[in-house]
Amino acid sequence: MSEHVPTEFAASIGGFMGASFGVRWDGQQLIYRFFEDRYELTSTEVVTPSETDWKRFWKTCEHVGVWTWKPKYELQVCDGTHWSFVAEVCGRKIECGGSNAYPPNGDSSEPSQQFSKFCRAVETLLGGRKFQ
Repeated sequence: MSEHVPTEFAASIGGFMGASFGVRWDGQQLIYRFFEDRYELTSTEVVTPSETDWKRFWKTCEHVGVWTWKPKYELQVCDGTHWSFVAEVCGRKIECGGSNAYPPNGDSSEPSQQFSKFCRAVETLLGGRKFQ
């Protein structure tokens, strides 16, 4: 197995009153799930990223500082957007999430530039499937 392929990987983003997206690594491929309002599962797809795709994804993670993100980001807002990310690769592990707040500072209900870049990197890893 390549050094860029994770031993663990899962990410999700969305909310009860809108679209939500989830992805997890099963050891061989990514399982991508799209949910409509009220978490109604609409579709499930399988994606198999190349080693180059993984390498590009982890490079973006380094660039946006993923490994320094806090475990929890939260602003007290009813409903809104919830997100999570868990990954382990090359002996490094991250487990973080949030509700209406985003890394690196967690002081705004609008996604930061770093978090938006992270979401776009997930979309790229998913072959262009939506993740935000």
